[in-house]
Amino acid sequence: MKLPRAHHMSPEALAGQLLMPAFQGRFQNRNTPSVRKFCRLLHQLQIGGVIFFHGSPVDVQYWTHTFRKESPIPMFFGADLERGLGSVFSRGTRFPHALALGAGNSEQAAQDFAEVLATEARSVGINVFFGPVLDLADHPQNPIINIRAYHSRPDLVSRISSQIIKTVQKQGIACAGKHFPGHGPTGVDSHDQLPRLSKSTSELNTRELLPFQDAIQFGMRAMLAGHLLVEGTTHPASMEKTIIDGLLRDQMKFKGVVFTDALEMGAIQKNYTFPEQLFLPIAAGVDVLLMPVQLPLAHRLLSERIAADESFRYQAEQAVERILRLKRWLHAERPKQAHPHRVYKVVEHPNHIGLANR
Repeated sequence: MKLPRAHHMSPEALAGQLLMPAFQGRFQNRNTPSVRKFCRLLHQLQIGGVIFFHGSPVDVQYWTHTFRKESPIPMFFGADLERGLGSVFSRGTRFPHALALGAGNSEQAAQDFAEVLATEARSVGINVFFGPVLDLADHPQNPIINIRAYHSRPDLVSRISSQIIKTVQKQGIACAGKHFPGHGPTGVDSHDQLPRLSKSTSELNTRELLPFQDAIQFGMRAMLAGHLLVEGTTHPASMEKTIIDGLLRDQMKFKGVVFTDALEMGAIQKNYTFPEQLFLPIAAGVDVLLMPVQLPLAHRLLSERIAADESFRYQAEQAVERILRLKRWLHAERPKQAHPHRVYKVVEHPNHIGLANR
């Protein structure tokens, strides 16, 4: 499809593509003031995407269809579907936790899970799956990853995740593996505090980075950078140039889109000023700022910085070029407009429920 080139876009348009706010997908009247304001911001600011929480599949299908019409540029519609549609929304097939899938040690089970996840996600308009979790389940006191990870062995995590990535992306949904460079060996929840990895990047190379490197080889199209302070660095990975531009892009040769983890999390809110939350990730080589607080102000500050700072504008242009490249792929893979009632034929199909039970 025909999309603009980043170097032809205004500072305001560039800033919009860098932002991906959250939206509560539960039922809301289209004319509710908050919904009207959100739709107006999507259109006026040319926001790059939305991550969905809550609501029923029918609600989410309505909102992805509605928001698509509000934006002049195709949008990312993402969700944390780690256990399938039913793990985020009020209905949908829900699978066991990742650790159970890893314990089963079955590539066929991983492929079946991914097939159901992608089929149900596609029926409601989701086109970015924030997963699979590529962290290792090797720290019993980890308060946030634990059973969300597939296994403690990097090779087994790679085997399971390879099937998930291949199957999900075959249906035209981008996988964004997380939480780079590895949230497994931490004892702190980044939703509350900034975790510190007591390992250098060279030490991470021997274990934690292996599933991420393999996922890149499998063709994974996106990555989510964690709010994790690696030993010897100044900022968390999501804001650290030596981690994103240096390690991920230069050394590991990743060419896809990089999302920050949610910027509203305590690891960021308690340690960084609002401008730093916006500028540091882009300067580090990140592409999409996930769940920024104060969306209009975030857009204004980014626009002003892009207009005033030639170096920062170049970094923003590079990010938007990667974003638009992925959006071209998503648009090419997007199904023709499905009947609005198709969701009732797909979500929670008896076969899907049977697979989850098995």
